[in-house]
Amino acid sequence: MFWGLNNLIKRYFAEILIVVGSGLFINGIFSFSSKTEVGNCPLHFSCRQVMGAAYYYDFYSLLVVSIGAMLIILGLLILRNKKR
Repeated sequence: MFWGLNNLIKRYFAEILIVVGSGLFINGIFSFSSKTEVGNCPLHFSCRQVMGAAYYYDFYSLLVVSIGAMLIILGLLILRNKKR
C-alpha cells in the first residue's frame, strides 16, 4: 500500500514542492498585521479620524514567505532538469 505512495511522491516531487511552496507563500503574504494611529484632535475635529495606518509583516510571516519562495524555485529547477 505505501510502496505505491512512495513511488507517486518520487514521481511528482517537483509538483508537490511547487504546490506546498505556493500555499506557504500565499499564506505568508496575506498574514500581515496593521496598526492605526489616532493623533491629538482639536476640539472642532472628530477624534475618530485615523491619522495614519501602518501595515507590517512579523518574523513568522517573512519566514513563511521566504520558505515558500525557495520551495517554488526548487520545484521549478527540478522540473526544468527533469525535462532535459
